[in-house]
Amino acid sequence: MRGRACDVVFLVSSPELRGIKGPLGDYAATAAFAERHPRLAVGTVRFNDPSSRVAIDAERFVIAQDGQEPIDILASRAFVYLPASFEPEDVALRPVDPADPDERYQHRQWRVVAERLEALLPALGPCINDPARARAGCNKLIHQAAIRAAGGAMPATTVSNDREAAGALLAGGRAVVKYLSETGRPNGSTPTMLLTQAMVDDPAACKAPLIYQRYVDADHELRIYVMDDEVTAVAIRTGGRAAQPDMRFRSFTAEDFAITDEARPHEPVLRRTARALGLRYAVFDAFPAEGGGMTLSELNTNGIWSQWAEPIRTAVRDRFHAFVHRVATTEARGRA
Repeated sequence: MRGRACDVVFLVSSPELRGIKGPLGDYAATAAFAERHPRLAVGTVRFNDPSSRVAIDAERFVIAQDGQEPIDILASRAFVYLPASFEPEDVALRPVDPADPDERYQHRQWRVVAERLEALLPALGPCINDPARARAGCNKLIHQAAIRAAGGAMPATTVSNDREAAGALLAGGRAVVKYLSETGRPNGSTPTMLLTQAMVDDPAACKAPLIYQRYVDADHELRIYVMDDEVTAVAIRTGGRAAQPDMRFRSFTAEDFAITDEARPHEPVLRRTARALGLRYAVFDAFPAEGGGMTLSELNTNGIWSQWAEPIRTAVRDRFHAFVHRVATTEARGRA
């Protein structure tokens, strides 16, 4: 099996991956990128595609999936590693049939291939982002430490499975509780909830460590995209946040979004944090604070925009596409 060389390869989530509001699909819109830049040879690798086939030796690392020509990773020039979730099972190259008694064995074979791919990408050319660094950047314990080290302000935060620690934060005022991982409970409960005394009193709720964070009261929140030195901040109205702090469960219209420059005074902190984590692309969730300050609640390395209202959805997508095009056409130019 032979593969083609690509100017840029997108590695993205399968369209079947579901989020809180339905399928996330390839939110990077790789088909739109390819149509906009016809002079670039663009390839797409979908995680958890049952048609995935590989051929790997000293001279090739070919991934084939139905619907497109096989791609030779070793011959390609630039890469965009942008899964909607970095959970290990969500970035497998091929899903495993749960009914298969060899499920664990099959998964482990594909996991080794995926780990080699993740290690290889940043060595071959510019990669947005290095998969290992992107996964670390999504780790809430790691990025919280990086934000503080860079001089960013965060709400009072405790990570614990101790009920007394949770109760102490709640006693100081309203607080939210978040999961540490990207995946919530099987019952589909929201990953960000208002903390209640009933949760503190429930022993079952404190088996695993969770994030307990002071609630920030503001009329809007910010989603801030850092792409190398370029910073794009989107203001999002917080209507209904007092009852539902997780924005993924709230409904929005076009009037609830606006690109804003209010993050500009804080760009040095944002860039320092991203660089400390080794990220070329980083997305911050933040709130305005009194006196022109800004409170950073967390960071991630995907920043899904596909379920937002238009025209902001397309505006953010186009800025990301321009960033990828610049990297693919300038930094990778010297490779054979």
